Amino acid sequence: MAFGRAFDALDGAASGPVEERRDAGSSGGPSAVPPNSGHESMLGKIATKLNVNNDQVGYLFEEDDGELHFVGRRYLPTQKKDAQPAAMLLLAAGRQAAGVDDFTLVSLGRDLVADLGVIDKNTWIPQVKSLGDLVRRRGEGSKLAIKLTQAGWDDVRSRVRDALTDKTS
Repeated sequence: MAFGRAFDALDGAASGPVEERRDAGSSGGPSAVPPNSGHESMLGKIATKLNVNNDQVGYLFEEDDGELHFVGRRYLPTQKKDAQPAAMLLLAAGRQAAGVDDFTLVSLGRDLVADLGVIDKNTWIPQVKSLGDLVRRRGEGSKLAIKLTQAGWDDVRSRVRDALTDKTS
């Protein structure tokens, strides 16, 4: 797919750039802190988990004042029935990779798809349940939450590669 080629082109530096961060143990000036050093941003953690670079993650998520925001609407399928589970998976993957959640509340995904204009209230829960072995479920009703399984992480990595390649090429 074109998405894969663009993803590969974006993936130029496998280790990603060295980021400037304030090191609490220094004189307060900026210091070069390599990714994965324990001072990694949420986006850096997501990039590591998804095997992409920080620039690529920026097409899907933004970090603002310690909060993670999904900004990748254009990377979701156009059909609501396909966009709903994709958005839920991407949201859960981002939050779990960033260390925000262990299990992600389905209600957060519902709010996201409503904000994105892809909610179909009649199919939302069946769509979440259709994720099958990609996630583990815990709780019921408003407390229903999901956690990605290894199959889920593999699916998300594939979706991200496909999406970024198709839309960024």
